[in-house]
Amino acid sequence: MTLYEIVKQVLFPSINIWESHVITITFTTILATILAYFVLNDREKLIKQLEQANYDLEDQIEERMAEVKRLANIVESSDDAIIGMDLNFRISSWNHGAVEMYGYSPGEIIGKHIFILMEPGEQVNNLRLIERAKNGESIEHVELERLKKDGSHFYLSITFSPIKNDKGNIVGISSISKDITRRKNAEEQLKDTINELKRSNDELQQFAFITSHDLQEPLRTIASYAQLIERRYKGKLDNEADEFIEFMVDGAKRMKQMIQGLLDYSRIETKGGKFRDFNAGNALNHALNNLGPVINEISAEVTYDALPIIFADENQMIQVFQNLIGNALKFHSAGLKPKIHISARKEIKGYIFSVADNGIGLEKEYCDKIFEVFKRLHSIGEYDGAGIGLAIVKRIIDRHNGKIWVESEYGEGSTFYFMIPFKDGSL
Repeated sequence: MTLYEIVKQVLFPSINIWESHVITITFTTILATILAYFVLNDREKLIKQLEQANYDLEDQIEERMAEVKRLANIVESSDDAIIGMDLNFRISSWNHGAVEMYGYSPGEIIGKHIFILMEPGEQVNNLRLIERAKNGESIEHVELERLKKDGSHFYLSITFSPIKNDKGNIVGISSISKDITRRKNAEEQLKDTINELKRSNDELQQFAFITSHDLQEPLRTIASYAQLIERRYKGKLDNEADEFIEFMVDGAKRMKQMIQGLLDYSRIETKGGKFRDFNAGNALNHALNNLGPVINEISAEVTYDALPIIFADENQMIQVFQNLIGNALKFHSAGLKPKIHISARKEIKGYIFSVADNGIGLEKEYCDKIFEVFKRLHSIGEYDGAGIGLAIVKRIIDRHNGKIWVESEYGEGSTFYFMIPFKDGSL
């Protein structure tokens, strides 16, 4: 059945054969009208859709142009040198940062080969990096030397990246450079200073060792004859002569202590042992055994908590405990039972040890000075010692990259703290 027959059957079921010719004409007219109507309506709709699409496209173009302009302004106003190159390594774009950094204006530099910014000896190495970017690789933060327009040298941190078009094809190379000349100069100065300090420190250690070692022999001679005079003539001369002899003997003994202390101080770095893991409690016990006679003599009470395993030079840690506890025993308060307590706690960077006493204490203004070499807070003869024990402790702790300090109130005792870092710097 044809389309005409279907429509006739649906719309005109009772029409006779005579009327069919008229119906045919009418149907054709109606169908043409209907088709014309839809064609016209679709055209207007299509025109409206095209107009709307055009408006949307114009908005998108405007937004993209605004974004491009914003990015261009960022590039132009950046303090970093942002340079574009074509695939033949000729400069195609040159921002304000590049002008300030190199000294060339865009008119002077655009179209020139990138080699104009390099020393001849640096061109081959630089070309390898740029070739890698040309092949699609990004090279970040390479430190290179460059030439300014005036011929002076400076250092840059440069990032090279490929430039791609909409199809993903590489059409150029970009470089973003930051001037690091001041940092590099500071690093070189610091390196020179460290080397100079190391050299001076080595010379000082050698001088201290040689001096203290060479002084030992004449000092032994002086001390021997002073003691011989004391044995032979003490009590045979007048009281003033006996006092002079005593001063001479005591002076020789103090000098021997000072020279030995200086010798020990100079050997902390050169004669130090290897670091290893060990229980700090073992080092403490060794120190207490060495100090046993003094502890018993003054009836001191020494207590301690469980101590941790640390990574350090065990012999030097024995010396640290021995010097700090010996210091507490020496400066105990008269008429008061000496009490000393040793403990440790875990902190973020390492273990902090403490040696607390109820001794005479010291004024706060001296809390930093007591770690200086030969620093004494009391007159000679009032307390034994050369005044170098705490300086040795500080140098040992410095060798371990630790820290030492004291908290004290005069007449209220003192607490010495020192920190030993963890083996790997972590918990």
